[in-house]
Amino acid sequence: MFKRCLALLTFLILVLVNATSYTYAHQSHNYSQFLKRLSTNEGLSQSSVTRIAQDNQGFIWLGTRMGLNRYDGYQIKRIQGPDRIFDKEMINDLFVDQAGFIWVATNTAGLYRINTKTLAAEKFVNERSGRALAQVLKVKQASGNKLWLAMNTGSYLLDVDSKLLTNYFLLDAKDGYVRDVLIEGNVLFSATTHGLYQTDIATKASVLTEHRMPNSRNRDESNTKFLIKDDHLGVLVGSVDGLFAVAENNTSKKLISDLNIWDMVRHHDHYMIASDKGFYKFDPVSLELSFLLKFSDSNYNTLDNVIIDVFYDRLGNFWLGGNSQGVMLWSPKTRRFSLSNSPHLKDENVWSILNDEKDITWVGTDKGLTRINATEHTIKSYLTIEKLTTDVPVPTVWGIFEDSEDSNFLWLDREDGLYHFDKTLGTASPIK
Repeated sequence: MFKRCLALLTFLILVLVNATSYTYAHQSHNYSQFLKRLSTNEGLSQSSVTRIAQDNQGFIWLGTRMGLNRYDGYQIKRIQGPDRIFDKEMINDLFVDQAGFIWVATNTAGLYRINTKTLAAEKFVNERSGRALAQVLKVKQASGNKLWLAMNTGSYLLDVDSKLLTNYFLLDAKDGYVRDVLIEGNVLFSATTHGLYQTDIATKASVLTEHRMPNSRNRDESNTKFLIKDDHLGVLVGSVDGLFAVAENNTSKKLISDLNIWDMVRHHDHYMIASDKGFYKFDPVSLELSFLLKFSDSNYNTLDNVIIDVFYDRLGNFWLGGNSQGVMLWSPKTRRFSLSNSPHLKDENVWSILNDEKDITWVGTDKGLTRINATEHTIKSYLTIEKLTTDVPVPTVWGIFEDSEDSNFLWLDREDGLYHFDKTLGTASPIK
């Protein structure tokens, strides 16, 4: 059910524009026109989305600057937590562990683990350590039933069974914090607001690693945000001003300049980058940076192009957490289209959608059934009526369902009853 709901959103991105929109997006290589938004209008608790995750049931979890949300493909449900604690909290991170639990790192209320089936929440890290505020900013899986935590005071290892928190790196800066951690062999990398640190896990000895270019005085380059291990380039370090690569011999190279890089995920043979100027693709082999889209070029009225988080779901969609626009959904399949003179939907009132086993999309509208083959770039309409009369049934297709006994047929819920549709012949027979 959830897969079908997300497929509907994917379809709205791919199809619910006219042929002119497709042509413009293809020619200018600007895919912003294909964005679909979920905002406070759809029930999101707050418009600044800080973190996105998907649980093992397929639900999309959305953390904001004020509140936690879960999306089921139809509607957004606010997850309040114990004593409604999440309602008033900024969510710093969402992480699904190897057991399927989702971890919620809050800004001032500590770290919680949620059972995604029962929504029961358990607290693991308190909001204060003595008099100091204990903020968890990033959660990552460690070996066994343990987690690495990036916190405002340093980098820690949490034993889930005992709830014991062990410090491995202590940040000596009152106004700083650790934003991300990465383990490579026996070395712990900590990305902080004051630079990149390496810690020997065995001895806990730490040293500042200069990832910037020699003689650089750019403080924004020292404000590091995330870490990714690349097999060829080494440790990739995202910062307020650019992307860096630190090789095994600790030599560094600046790969991208003039972008405040908030997040980055691997996608096939390249990286997708969330930044202050929009969404980009980066090739780690050619080192080429390609612009994909920005919110200000979309159908939504905004000048804010900041993307705080990027998440790639199991249906092949990218979820882009906006600074003020909620979350935008974008499918990379839109890059397939070049429909300058192609047909489009007979009607834009979409009531139902189904993706079959051959990756064909079937769409039910007020004027019949439409078949979309994204691979071959073809759209074909069935059961349409050019002119309605009193003696002809309305062709609206309210629902589309697979025939579990024969994949060549579909069940159609139409205005005048249930029909059996033959995909090969393109005909429908009423069920009496």
